[in-house]
Amino acid sequence: MTTFVPSRGRAVRRVAVVALTTLAALGLAGCGGGGSGVEATPAVVGRSLAAASADNLAVVRADAEPAGIHCAEGGTRISAGLDTNRNGVLEASEIASSQFVCAGAMGATGATGSAGVAALVRVDAEAAGSHCAAGGSKISVGVDANGNARLDIAEVTSVAYVCDGATGATGASGATGAVGATGAAGNNGSDGLTTLVTLTAEPAGAHCAYGGTRVDAGPDTDRNGALAAGEIASTSYLCNGPPGPGLAWIDVTSASVAAAPNTGYLADSGVEVTITLPATPTVGDVVRVSGVGTGGWRLLQNAGQWIATAGLPGNLEPGSDWASREARRRWNSVAISGDGQRMVASAYADFLYTSTDGGLTWTPRETQRDWVNVASSNDGTRLIAATRNGTLFVSSDAGSTWQPTASTQDWSYVASSADGSKLAATVRNGPIYVSSDSGQTWTATASSQQWKGVAISADGSRLYATGYFIPVHASSDGGTTWTPVGPSLDFNQIAISSDGRQVVTAAWTNQIFVSSDYGANWVGHETSRQWIGVASSADGARLVAGDCQGGLYVSTDHGRSWRQSGSARCWIGMASSADGSVLAGAADLSELFVSVGQSRTTTGSAGSLAGPQGAAIELQYAGSGRFNVLSRNDPLGGFTVR
Repeated sequence: MTTFVPSRGRAVRRVAVVALTTLAALGLAGCGGGGSGVEATPAVVGRSLAAASADNLAVVRADAEPAGIHCAEGGTRISAGLDTNRNGVLEASEIASSQFVCAGAMGATGATGSAGVAALVRVDAEAAGSHCAAGGSKISVGVDANGNARLDIAEVTSVAYVCDGATGATGASGATGAVGATGAAGNNGSDGLTTLVTLTAEPAGAHCAYGGTRVDAGPDTDRNGALAAGEIASTSYLCNGPPGPGLAWIDVTSASVAAAPNTGYLADSGVEVTITLPATPTVGDVVRVSGVGTGGWRLLQNAGQWIATAGLPGNLEPGSDWASREARRRWNSVAISGDGQRMVASAYADFLYTSTDGGLTWTPRETQRDWVNVASSNDGTRLIAATRNGTLFVSSDAGSTWQPTASTQDWSYVASSADGSKLAATVRNGPIYVSSDSGQTWTATASSQQWKGVAISADGSRLYATGYFIPVHASSDGGTTWTPVGPSLDFNQIAISSDGRQVVTAAWTNQIFVSSDYGANWVGHETSRQWIGVASSADGARLVAGDCQGGLYVSTDHGRSWRQSGSARCWIGMASSADGSVLAGAADLSELFVSVGQSRTTTGSAGSLAGPQGAAIELQYAGSGRFNVLSRNDPLGGFTVR
């Protein structure tokens, strides 16, 4: 269970005093009001034990300082000293000095939105050369623009060098005595000075508009392990970004309210309170809802909006609930865009049909033909359709218009790469045809067989094909050459993961077969049925298969186990969205069926998310109509997803 954590306008910074020979990278959290503080953890900064064995090493440790006399809001205690026992750890008896870096006072509660950009400092060993005659340290500072907690070269805004002192000269050996006695060895010269770096909190002002960190560096001339004011040789500043936006809470006792961006709502009524999401949100906007009253709450959506609800209690598993769509026809194929919103379906001796709202409404396209199969690009704009004893048709405008392509053949199945540029089509008692220019030209490959199903990886490099009692064939060069890789059965439709690694196909009056290694090995699953249609999510985890005399079967574990779903029909064509949350099934002499399972609400005003008293949710707008769940509280065990 995840609960809301009020964001505070402060951050506890990690700070350290770094010895010259240390190679370290230290992260400094920005003070943006949109995120919770970064707690300091105990740390020791110093050289390796091998290096420490030569002389005493100045090391430091940073420990969290609780709120008290040293820091009203807590902070970090920095202790420094010499590692006299050379164990690589600064122990209490070795501490020579301590200083405190205190956190700022707690700011007003802010949204989970944009936090300040993290400031970073990196200290690298600098070899002897033009910058430092005797070697030293290169100090690079900047901001973590890409958020990877590492100061990359492109993020460095300033560089300074702190140089070692010259090593003292070695004393001369004593002269040899008259009777041959060996002279005493001279003493070694003094070690060069250790260079120290200190990081201290910088208040908001001329150097940093929103506060930040001051970086001081210089040689430890008095050799006490602490950088005194008179020893500072260079100073630079790491500045925080601006704080995130504030968020106000509104107590709602009425039956409904239209939500505003970056606002929280307390559903405080004995009946369900409906809260409509903002109609024109900006990417990053946040909406929070908390059930105070016994009636709970329901979030309503505007046209084109939906909520990604993966992992929320109360979600339907994929394929748990199927809704009939369109009229009774001789449906034989259906394809879905990656987001599950655009669909295309074919019916024998009928039209092609397209949908732009997740299958809620359909529009007839082209003319009545003996359509047998369809395929779609990931965005649903480029489509291909096959006819029996006719030609292929392609569309580049989501099915509004179609152009014939290829020669007249007894076409069987078609497939498309993610961008729609690479296509494949099989012919009964003919070759396999491939195109690399969105269907403008075609090349015949593979020998003539009774080919059936065909599938292409997202990038178009890997292809698989099935046929009537011939082995599954695979190509790893875009369809130029083909190799038998699977059992020889009466396979029909075939589906693959986006990278082509996992392959699933089903055999008539046999099992469902799955390979997880590009077809090298196969495992049969489920029992023998009249399998025809199969489909896969992009990662291969979620699969659906259709039995021509039974129901639908769904797997959420890469095909290892299956559960029955849907009523008995002659299921011929199956399709899946990229995440497997939207499934579609085409059945002969029946309606089209669509299932919206886990991971999202239904798009538009038909979809909603509801919670009982005590349930809370925090959503953030991600663009293209999508709201993501940032955090939730569900003490009574679930939400209602529609």
